[in-house]
Amino acid sequence: MTIAIGIRASDGIVIAADREEGDGYLTNDRGKILQSFRGTDPIGWIGIAGAGDGPAIDEVAKLLTNRFCADTERTPELVRATLRNEHRAYYKTTILPLAGLPQLERPDYSLIIGCLEGGLGKSLFATSKLSFNESSDYEAVGVGATVANNWLERLYDYMPVSCAIRLARM
Repeated sequence: MTIAIGIRASDGIVIAADREEGDGYLTNDRGKILQSFRGTDPIGWIGIAGAGDGPAIDEVAKLLTNRFCADTERTPELVRATLRNEHRAYYKTTILPLAGLPQLERPDYSLIIGCLEGGLGKSLFATSKLSFNESSDYEAVGVGATVANNWLERLYDYMPVSCAIRLARM
């Protein structure tokens, strides 16, 4: 069972996730955050963590990072639309066709996506099914999202990254 959070700090973005990955029988210790650096102007960084079906998260995260890092002309609106459309296209072609399976066999995922510059400034997004929403301060997905969002609501203050990292470790 996974929990992932994103916190928009005054001087950056913090993405955090637990390290436990399971297949129903066994659990492993595994990193769950994919990050990538865009080296062309505008220079930027994207980090993605998710909760749900691990292989689907890995695949869609790679597609999203490739889109973010593509060497194309961009406006903030175009970058947002490109990430949203890539997520929705993947969800429609890979996840929705399996919606008729029994619940325990049906893949699904939710993502936290943090972007720093790269044409977007400092942006934090969360997905759930086909939705792709921008979050102004913080967001959590996964089994502990309700509890995490409750704590973040009480403890969050537009703080520096060093403090947001401490908050994410709680």
